[in-house]
Amino acid sequence: MRVWVVVSTFPSLTTTFLVNRIQGLIERGFDVHILAEHPGMRGVEVDQERRSLLPRVRWASPDRGASRLRMGFCGLSRLATRHPLAALQAWNPLRFRGLAGGRLAAMAAAAVALPRPDAVLGCFGPMGELACSVRALGIFDAPVLTSFHGVDAYGKDMEHLRARYRLLRRQGDVFLPVSRHMAKHLQDVGLPIRRTAVLCTPIRCERFPWHAPRRRPVGQPARLVGLGRLVAKKGFDDGLRVVAELVKRGVALHYEIVGDGVEEPRLRALAAELGIMHQVTFAGQRSHAEVRSALEQSDLLLSTNRVAANGDCEGIPNTIKEAMASGVPVVATRHSGTPELIEDGVCGLLADEGDIAALADACVRMLGDNALAHACAVEARRRVEQMFDERRLNDRLAALLTASAMRWRRRRARCAA
Repeated sequence: MRVWVVVSTFPSLTTTFLVNRIQGLIERGFDVHILAEHPGMRGVEVDQERRSLLPRVRWASPDRGASRLRMGFCGLSRLATRHPLAALQAWNPLRFRGLAGGRLAAMAAAAVALPRPDAVLGCFGPMGELACSVRALGIFDAPVLTSFHGVDAYGKDMEHLRARYRLLRRQGDVFLPVSRHMAKHLQDVGLPIRRTAVLCTPIRCERFPWHAPRRRPVGQPARLVGLGRLVAKKGFDDGLRVVAELVKRGVALHYEIVGDGVEEPRLRALAAELGIMHQVTFAGQRSHAEVRSALEQSDLLLSTNRVAANGDCEGIPNTIKEAMASGVPVVATRHSGTPELIEDGVCGLLADEGDIAALADACVRMLGDNALAHACAVEARRRVEQMFDERRLNDRLAALLTASAMRWRRRRARCAA
């Protein structure tokens, strides 16, 4: 079975789950081709896993900085020779609204060079919308499944999202949010629930060996870790406020923030303002091996995600899944789909978003109760293996793609009859 995976950028260092998903489909016998708008950033070293997929990639533009108009004219001649009507319709704003023009023409031209698919997977909502538009031009005849992951589902107000996904709402075949919370939100946006199936973002559990929670020597500071991009929805400023509250209560600790992003200068300034610079390390971006090492050396993952000012949310954060798989106790906020992963008091502790005192209480409780930490760590590993292991979820994706392709062929056969 042949599948196209439609993405904005490939290769990208921030979408490891996507690389693993593609490799999982290949391992299951799928013939996977990647249709990408742009290549990854120049000067960034590409690992072996991503490099092995490059022969499967077709880019709409070989230049990441190309304008949409330039992209369109570069692909227009190729498209016009094989699909002259599609070349004309790609510029029709009445039919395709904001997608009309160079971007759509370039993607259609790149798609023409690929073998026809049995199913198409658009990764992130805008890519599903773009894939449906390419299909509407007559470039391929197959179902479009669209996965949603975070900002593509939450990052705008309802009316904006309804307008943004107008075509996808009508023409998308299957919608794949990463949590039940996101599925409900997309239903409110207007995507039909009968065409929606939750498909969580997986992790490779075998890459995160389980260890019992650390029993630190008496007098040694507790080690807290925070993982993720330094952006508003990660709530690292609340994490710093929790640390300041713990220091105020006399808890000896060190807080390591692993990740980088636009919020770093503001977070450094806040740490200085709170007087906790000696208790905080900004470790910057780290490799997957270094992240695993940071987890192994930690007593607690502190996850303070919250709804950003623009409405952006997490799905179910992979950083929490990775900590739970590793045996690191977790204190987190009741944010988006996180309660679908963590049952409070059973496999971690939860507090409301922005409730600094409650988060600090949860940290004190987890750090001071070895029996609770161990019980939560054991149950957390079991839950991650049961619900989020990559093998299980790749099997589910393969089944969804296969079932969608079969339904599409049956429907086409009935129409032909």
